[in-house]
Amino acid sequence: ITNLTLLFFLIFAFIFLLTHESLSPAALASAAVALLIFTVATLLLVGLFLHAPTRRKTIRWIIGGIYTLSRRILGPARAPSKVSLLRLGHNIDDGLAFMQKNGGAMIAPIAFIIADWFLTLGVLWGCFFALGLDVPFALISVGFAIGILSPLVSITPAGIGIMESAVTTIFVALGQPLEPTIIAVILFRMIFYALPFGMSIAFFHGMFQDARKHTQLS
Repeated sequence: ITNLTLLFFLIFAFIFLLTHESLSPAALASAAVALLIFTVATLLLVGLFLHAPTRRKTIRWIIGGIYTLSRRILGPARAPSKVSLLRLGHNIDDGLAFMQKNGGAMIAPIAFIIADWFLTLGVLWGCFFALGLDVPFALISVGFAIGILSPLVSITPAGIGIMESAVTTIFVALGQPLEPTIIAVILFRMIFYALPFGMSIAFFHGMFQDARKHTQLS
């Protein structure tokens, strides 16, 4: 659900790019191709979610492809067994079937996921606003979409350095000043990633101390 919701944000982002007058013909063509790809991907995922027989066939086809490819790359000894992969595919199908059967109960989680994405966009917008830049929300969604995608093709942990460069590039290309954009993107990374990580370490330290006390008492 989280990734499917992100696909809708990506579609919205690339629609905005297509209507942005400052883009070059090459950039417009790239945005049009990306919009087509993400739209087709979204429709296919929705269709697979709703139509169980096709979903099961697709999962089996993907599992078969993963099994064949892993045996060729890793070798028969190191490749995952076909039974474990089929079990994984079965669990995925069961989870999707459960969500489809209990559609009413999924309304609240979906609403929270959408709210989470909008709040994340709000954090990025707030970083620009704090630096005196009133960036349109549609443009924020474009930069955010690029930022989410860039770690997927990055070899660095959590896309460190790659995400910042990609987001800065897209904002500057769409008319935002370079220096404040760099600061805003780094500030977003610190607030949205580093700050929660530091807080989680503090909570983990307290939980570890409590666990050690209980162990000593027992």
